[in-house]
Amino acid sequence: MTALTLEGRNSRRIGMIMGAEEQSGVDVREAARTARARNMTRYQRDLLGYSERECGFTPWAGVEEDEGQLEFFQAVQQSVIDQLDGQPAIHEFSIKSCHGVGKTKGCSILVNWFFDAFPQSITITSAPSDDQVRTLLWKDIRSSRPLWGKRHLKPADPFMTRGDGWFAMGRVTNDAGGTGTARFHGQHAKFMLFVFDEADGVPEFAYGAVDGMMTNLGPGMVLIFIRIGNPATRTSEFHKRHTAAGVHSINFDALRFPNVYHDAPSLVPGGTTRDWVSKMVRRHCEVVQQADEEAQTFTLTWETEDKHGSPAPAGTNLKPNGEFLFRVRGKTPKNETLESFISEGRYEAACERDITPMLTQADIHFAAIAADMARYGSDGGTVYLNHRLTLSREAVVQGQDTAGYVVRIEAAIQKAIWQGAKQIQLRVDNTGGWGIGVIDYFKELTYPGVAFEVIEVGFGEVATDPTSYYNLSTELYAEADAVLARTRIATPSDELRDDLTDRRLYYRHGRDKRYVQKAEEKDDFKKRHKRSPDDGDGAVMALAPARLFEPQAVFVEEPRGWGGWTG
Repeated sequence: MTALTLEGRNSRRIGMIMGAEEQSGVDVREAARTARARNMTRYQRDLLGYSERECGFTPWAGVEEDEGQLEFFQAVQQSVIDQLDGQPAIHEFSIKSCHGVGKTKGCSILVNWFFDAFPQSITITSAPSDDQVRTLLWKDIRSSRPLWGKRHLKPADPFMTRGDGWFAMGRVTNDAGGTGTARFHGQHAKFMLFVFDEADGVPEFAYGAVDGMMTNLGPGMVLIFIRIGNPATRTSEFHKRHTAAGVHSINFDALRFPNVYHDAPSLVPGGTTRDWVSKMVRRHCEVVQQADEEAQTFTLTWETEDKHGSPAPAGTNLKPNGEFLFRVRGKTPKNETLESFISEGRYEAACERDITPMLTQADIHFAAIAADMARYGSDGGTVYLNHRLTLSREAVVQGQDTAGYVVRIEAAIQKAIWQGAKQIQLRVDNTGGWGIGVIDYFKELTYPGVAFEVIEVGFGEVATDPTSYYNLSTELYAEADAVLARTRIATPSDELRDDLTDRRLYYRHGRDKRYVQKAEEKDDFKKRHKRSPDDGDGAVMALAPARLFEPQAVFVEEPRGWGGWTG
């Protein structure tokens, strides 16, 4: 006897129901839907099958190395499989998206899939406003819902259910009276999905509430947290968490969208096209002569014109404004209202840079290791290595643990030697004398075949160029900007990004009464970020050119005569 497939057995079951109960007045269509629904659990490990067979939706694949909807779906599916099997898994997914690539449609498929495939599951979606909840994601949830499953939807509300404890709902993120976290809290189930649509506008308390529900996950439990939106601001929780550890981060860029990249408008039905991109270029971009990673310039493979009407043949450098960046490229614009030493564009370029073509023997032979020392109580310190044009955080050390620093610095030294370093500078933060134990220890050491030097660094010391910089700390941050133009950041983090790109720059009277650049005081940075800029301080010490630590001549101001003449 030939074994029946799962679909065959299901059809046979439905046929039996129809044949046996038709005469008794049973609604056979209802019975068929019930039988079909019972088999939805088979899709727990087949998201793509559900999407295509139940919703008629095929996610678009990314171009070359870029991730698209397909890769996003596959990553979510792998997370679910890992969780079902009791294996370590990624629970959080963040997508910074441009307009017109189906970001909300894709999430609607995921909501329907999770609701149908996972019994007694809880799905909560959120957006900044009631209109966004109802007319964006839940509009697509309704339109993409399989015909047999529409009965689960409430007629008007963003809600669907299959009984007590098994539901999906949309709610507005409202923190009225400071009770938002409490109202968001309290949901617990074996299977849970959270989706933040238009996530750039979702407040911090909502993220904290989900964090609280992501604890105590046991084997076989499934929890997924998805954030998606246009990244308009750098101050949002969406932006801050996008590249956090344990988050699968994706960028949907219209220039890499299949319809635009292949110049095939119908490749992804309803998706954005080159015509729309060209229109946005004419509104928000201008032709520039040189590529500039700080300004996040780009080129197109087709001809258009800029906002001034200047022709822009294929390959022309185009400088975008902030609106173009988040609407077309799915990138967060830099903070244009406050000056900082290092731009968002510079940082992002360093995270993605291929340094292989730039690498010289001098870059291989010289390495700088920096230790930013913890000062008080629970403060942390960092150890950074800058070698072979690559910056990496080697360790985080909690508290004033001299032995802990020694062990981690020694490991960084051995790594640099193994990678070919012949000259190593160890730069130790000795502001306030906190680094003296580490300095004394390493000054007694030598390494065969390596020129090894220990440098004491005082962030408040006089800059090597006091006519431009208020103190050494300011000079280190300013010099780091130029060095990052030919450096790869191997260990990016939200902390490093904020420390480098949001350490504010001021102009103050310097030691000779000239206006000079001055970095924001550490205490002021701590008030804004609730932590010390340990990663930034460690990174800029490691990045600093060696000339900043050479013996300096004493700076003497030229005498000034009457009327500005010297004499």
